[in-house]
Amino acid sequence: MKRKLVFLIFTYLVLASCTNGQVNTRERQIRFPKYEKFVCLGKETPSTNLKKTSMKIVMYADSTVCSGCKLQLDMWKFYIDDIRKVSNGRVSFLFYLQPRSIKELKYLLESEEFDYPVCIDIKGRFAKLNNLNGDYVCLLDKDNRIVLEGHPLQSARIKIKKKYFDKISQYK
Repeated sequence: MKRKLVFLIFTYLVLASCTNGQVNTRERQIRFPKYEKFVCLGKETPSTNLKKTSMKIVMYADSTVCSGCKLQLDMWKFYIDDIRKVSNGRVSFLFYLQPRSIKELKYLLESEEFDYPVCIDIKGRFAKLNNLNGDYVCLLDKDNRIVLEGHPLQSARIKIKKKYFDKISQYK
């Protein structure tokens, strides 16, 4: 009898904590470090891109390996254009990059003609503030609460890309 009771309690606890692999992202909020340095086409810009839009796509990358291969800036440019067509300006993009070399990153941004503001986060403050252990992409609402998580540009993530488009299309 005692074994059955222990088994039932254990089963209840396991089932009660199960979320079917879904994270309750609406409870989590992204925080942004103060005094960020943004660059645009390799040159420092005084303004940040923390616009008060109804949604934001945030990308954080720790570029300790080949920055060009990992960041896929050319794909991001196409993706940004596609999102802007769907969103009518309701979505802004925030790139927080922790490069191994600022000089290399600025060269990469300039050579790729990536004309979107990028925060060079040399000390990894964005990752520390949000308890991130690696690269991270998410969609935020106007209050910086996480709506979706996942990298929409990775080939194995086609479903994630569609989810981003669907959420943005239905969000007012």
